[in-house]
Amino acid sequence: FLPPGGFLFFAVLRCRETHLLFHALVYQLYRPLSRYFTGTFALFSVSLAESDQALSAGMLAGNVGVPSGNTYGSAAFISSLASGPAIVLTQQSIGRAPINRIAVRRDDVAIDTAKWFTFRDPVMNAEDAAAWIGKLSGATIANDEVIGFTTATGAPTVIAREGSSAPGTNAIFSSFKSVALPDGALGPIFSASLLPGASGASILNDTGLWATTSTGELMLICRTGNAFAGRIITKFSAIDYVAGSPGQSRSFNTTRDLVLSLVFQDGSQSVVRVTIP
Repeated sequence: FLPPGGFLFFAVLRCRETHLLFHALVYQLYRPLSRYFTGTFALFSVSLAESDQALSAGMLAGNVGVPSGNTYGSAAFISSLASGPAIVLTQQSIGRAPINRIAVRRDDVAIDTAKWFTFRDPVMNAEDAAAWIGKLSGATIANDEVIGFTTATGAPTVIAREGSSAPGTNAIFSSFKSVALPDGALGPIFSASLLPGASGASILNDTGLWATTSTGELMLICRTGNAFAGRIITKFSAIDYVAGSPGQSRSFNTTRDLVLSLVFQDGSQSVVRVTIP
């Protein structure tokens, strides 16, 4: 999300005397790192004295996760509060200091009587919305994993839930693999496994990719076992973790295009572009 000629590094510094942990997102424009720092410098200080009052003062509790940033310098990340883990949005606007907002925390009601329990590292887009994979308490082992989403100022919602119907199929979600959030999107893109057996899935067609349309609905984009151009898909790759550059956004752009690599039953392969409606 940097301008041409810029670069990014992520620094973690620990101060033994004050027990503060500092996470900094820094970028420098057009000048050698050894000489100058320019551009935007957003500093998130983390105190092991866990309190929500500290959050409002710009201090966060410990155990900060890997932050996801956007073009405007905002970030979303996991932090631990006294009540447990939470997802924090640090929202940056030109001309003012960042504002920290707790988007969701452990024991907030998620859906029905189930509550949020744990979170994986979130992703953030240019509109300061965030998405994540989370676990619920007060649910069974068959329906305690979900995809969560929040806008810049809205309440968190559950987009998809383990054990619920998977749109575009006769099957139900079994687990969630990865999540992405393009700029301008009304919701996330995510890959998921389907429950084999009576739910209508088998080992031949138990993996799929879903995206949020411009009307806010979930749409099946790709599924193993389905046909494409007369060939059966056995494997696809999109929004995957990539060793060596796991923090780099892949597979999508800001104009609702999604790029996938497909492997077919006959051993052939294709790279295809899909436009999300």
